[in-house]
Amino acid sequence: MTTRQSTALAAAFLWVALALGACGGGSSGTGTAASSLYTASCSDGSTRSSAVSVADAQVQCPASAPPASFTAIVSSPQPSTHPPGSEQKAAFDLLNQERLACGFGTLAQNAALDTAAMNHAMYQFINNVSSHDEDRDLYPAGFTGNNVLDRVWYAGYGTPATVQQASEDFAEGFRALATASTAGDGTFFTRALLSAPVHLASMMSDADAAGTAFVDSGTIASYPFGGRRSMVLFNFGFKARQSLDSAGVVTYPCQGSTGIVWKISNEIPGPIPGRDLSVNPIGPGIVVKVAANRVLAINAASIVNTGTSEATSTYILNTANDPSGGVVAPNLAVVIPLAPLAANTTYQVNVSGTNSGVPFTRSFTFMTGSTAS
Repeated sequence: MTTRQSTALAAAFLWVALALGACGGGSSGTGTAASSLYTASCSDGSTRSSAVSVADAQVQCPASAPPASFTAIVSSPQPSTHPPGSEQKAAFDLLNQERLACGFGTLAQNAALDTAAMNHAMYQFINNVSSHDEDRDLYPAGFTGNNVLDRVWYAGYGTPATVQQASEDFAEGFRALATASTAGDGTFFTRALLSAPVHLASMMSDADAAGTAFVDSGTIASYPFGGRRSMVLFNFGFKARQSLDSAGVVTYPCQGSTGIVWKISNEIPGPIPGRDLSVNPIGPGIVVKVAANRVLAINAASIVNTGTSEATSTYILNTANDPSGGVVAPNLAVVIPLAPLAANTTYQVNVSGTNSGVPFTRSFTFMTGSTAS
């Protein structure tokens, strides 16, 4: 695999109706709002701003969130229409492949979410920034909205009255040489997102649609910032939410999963408070999920190297200790190995817990790949 000078991952999960935001969250406006003098607090906990008056800001507040619309898990392949052989297609198709294999439901490609994803990825490259937020005052070039909801509305994915939930994940890499190859980055970055605990929670959310962007500075004429930068960015939509049946319990990785990134040394937000992953890395997250309206509790989890019988200590990421403030939901938790795993190795996982009070156990094996993040 081509050596990467550095790789960064960042996740944002924004539910305006619930006023929850992770890295890159914040108040949401009409898709063109900038900082202003007057701010109003809305009944859902979010804020709106206006250059005219507090009253003008107040009328921008959304009505109560519409009831969540639940659909059954989509259990069929959903190939994208991205150009064959493109990194963008590789990223989207890999995500759907992994979701399908483990029972999380595949995502419909959405053109407006594709546009929103590409707009924000390009904004970061144009302005040489790395953030889930956009600032029209500091960096007006390419601005399409302060946060992910603003940007998906701007791109035509619903309106503030009809869509009040969206999320975003991206991974990027930097190489010192402008001539370095970025081939395979679509797959590599997606694998990294599917192994970093907070991102994994977001990538396996209840979303029903997704948009994908891949940007490579080598394809941008006269890119002025030096080196070579590439990025995969996903936007997720929730016009409906896919849900398991009430007794369902799924995991990722699951039985037979392969190619799992064996070491995580960079994630924003970090999954374990106070732990510097660049100094003290962890292994790949293992997500456990139940139906959207159920409550998951993990009682015990073990991860054992099948070749050596060596067990790795674990940490459970759930709503009680979620550092992102919204990525992890009551129906989802992530088991985190507190040390990197070994490359190209099979691991046995045993998890026990309750699904809204009903006991369950899950046992399976998966295999790590050769890459680390």
